[in-house]
Formats: sequence, structure tokens, C-alpha cells
Amino acid sequence: MKIKQLVFIISLTLFYLRGYGQWTYPNSNVISTVDEVVAPVLRISNEIRIANSFVPTDPTIGTMDNSHYGINLHKTEGIGFAFDGTHHIVFKPNGDTGIGTAQPQGRLHVSTGTAGDAILLLEADTDNNDEADNPLIKLRQDGGLVGVNLGFETNNFGHNVFGIGTRYTGQESWNTFTVNTQNGNIGIGTNAANGKLQVKGGSGEQSQGQIHIVGNAGSGPGDAYISFYEGAEANSKWSMGVKDNGNVFAISHGLTMDTAPKVVITDVTGNVGIGTTNPGSYKLAVKGKIRAEEIKVETGWADYVFQEDYNLPTLDQVENHIKTKGHLINIPSAEEVAQNGIQLGEMNKLLLEKIEELTLYTIQQAKALQHQKEINEKLEARLKKIEDQIK
Repeated sequence: MKIKQLVFIISLTLFYLRGYGQWTYPNSNVISTVDEVVAPVLRISNEIRIANSFVPTDPTIGTMDNSHYGINLHKTEGIGFAFDGTHHIVFKPNGDTGIGTAQPQGRLHVSTGTAGDAILLLEADTDNNDEADNPLIKLRQDGGLVGVNLGFETNNFGHNVFGIGTRYTGQESWNTFTVNTQNGNIGIGTNAANGKLQVKGGSGEQSQGQIHIVGNAGSGPGDAYISFYEGAEANSKWSMGVKDNGNVFAISHGLTMDTAPKVVITDVTGNVGIGTTNPGSYKLAVKGKIRAEEIKVETGWADYVFQEDYNLPTLDQVENHIKTKGHLINIPSAEEVAQNGIQLGEMNKLLLEKIEELTLYTIQQAKALQHQKEINEKLEARLKKIEDQIK
């Protein structure tokens, strides 16, 4: 209602009541009643004025001293409710409403100024009699096709579950974000979280993953990681995520990504390092001891030793190599092993090569012994024949 219309109605009412009650005019600026008006009733115990200002200490309708309580009506400033000389509620001509502020910045602006909490309370089911009575805020745009539902909604979020639901193209989704007020469990994509945080993704392959953690990006160094802590034991603190330095996925002991993580996975090759941050070209690099019940190594084998064209070194050649080199043919020296280590698959092949060579040497020796045995048996037979003739 415009200010001029309000003034007209008040003036018309005063004119109408003039014949039913006794009015006094102490001066040209004040109208007051001395007798009670029967019906209709308009009681003005202090003053009513049409002012050209919007000052809370000078209300349009209020106390006689113009300094405490009243209502301001102004054609450009709107309507203000003054308490103790301060506008606590204002309605601006553009539709903005201020509570605790005379200069609202939106359709509803609540402020406590420099002190106090600004609390907005929405309460339903005060008698705890109907769980279907819920406090809920609905935000809408694009003609109501897009929006957000925020609050409690038993039929959709669940019993005593706070939630944030989304609306897109007119379709509601009530499982976007939920908090169970009984146990504090948080659900993303579900309203029935079974742990402190449960994330349920959509169907199909996800382009960015169900949970996407981003570091400081291009603004400077920044790791993206998750930390775990048992809560009491100091050594139960672990972190895992992406280190900005080297762009490796790492597992570190502690609540931060330290410079010497326990496990790393390199960004391009996928090589894994345990106890080392530089696995190099190895798919698995371990600095330390490994204990296992079984290790399967897929590599080449040494059956070529048994091929007819294999050049089996003579024992004389083996002996000379040992004397000059200090190790077997094709076997690395102790110095080489200390410096470069050994390739487990390759070394097993070489050791098998030596075993197969030893097998061939044994077969050769067995044949030589058998041949010598046959010669000896013939010589013994001839000797016995000679001895028999002498007798």
C-alpha cells in the first residue's frame, strides 16, 4: 500500500470518528482524544504525523517525545519499526526486508550488528506428535525447474535426518547430502549412511571419480591427500594422496605428506617404490628385506645348454677362467653384485646353466669311467689268462 493511500485512509477514519468521539487540538500539530470512541475504534494516545524524514528517533506514529518507539512511513525509504530510537525492522519500497539493519542487501537481511548471534529459527512439530511436520527451506529458480531443498523432510530424507536435496528439470533428488541427527553419520548420495561418511556414486563410469580431492593446483605447491588417525596412539597417524613434488601417489607416516614416504607410485610409469622414492625403471623397487612364502618369476630358461650346438667350455677353460677372473664363466663377480645387485630371473637362469653344464660334465666323466672300467676288465681277463698259462 502506498504512503499516500495510507494517509488518505487515516484521514478518512479521523473524519468519520469525529462525530463519535470528542477530540481536542492542543496545538496545530497534534490531535489527541479525551473520550473513548465506541465503534469503530481508533485510539491515538500519543501522536500521528506525516513526516518527511526516515529517522528512528522521529517516528511518524509513536510516542509524544519522538525518541523511543514508533513506526516510520516514508515514500522513498519505506516502512520502519523503531524500538528505543533504532530501526529494528524495515521494509524497503523495492521489497527488501531488514531485521536488525536499516539497509537490507536482499529480500531478507538479518543482522545483529557488531554483537550477538544472528539466529534464524524454523520449528515444527513442537508437541512431538507428528513426524510428518518438518521445517524445510525450498530455493527455486528457472521457473521452479531448478532448486535446492534444505532441512528436514521425513518422507524423503528419512526420520530425523537433515538433508540437502537438489531439483533439476523439475525432478527431485533427496539423497544429495544427508546427516543422521541420531548418530552423526553423513551420507553423500544416500540417506542411510552406515559409517561416519558414506559416499554412494551414480551408475556408470565416472569422469572425475566418486570423490575428487584437489590440491592447491596452479596457485603454488600443495598436496592433495587424506589423513588417518586412530585417535590415541601416536604411531597410528597415516596419510595417503598425491605429492605436489614429483606428482607421485604416496603413503606417508604422519598427518602430512612427508619428504620420505613409505610407499610411492610414480605418475606415468606406475612403478612402485617401497622404502624409496625413486623406483627408477623397475615396476617394484624395495629398499630393505622381503619375506615371502613364494615368488613366481617369469623369465627365460637355460635348456639351451642341452642343445647339440651348445659350446660347452672344457674343464681346462673353466679352470683358467677361475684362475684369471676369480668367478665362473657368465657369472657376475662379487664387485659387480655389490654395485649393481642381481636380476633374480637372470641369475636363476645362469645358475641353472652351471647346473646343466655340471650335469654334462658328470655324464662325460661317467662315460669315461665306464670306458676305463671296460678296459680294465679286459686287461684283468688277459692277465688272469697269462697267469694261468705260467702255472
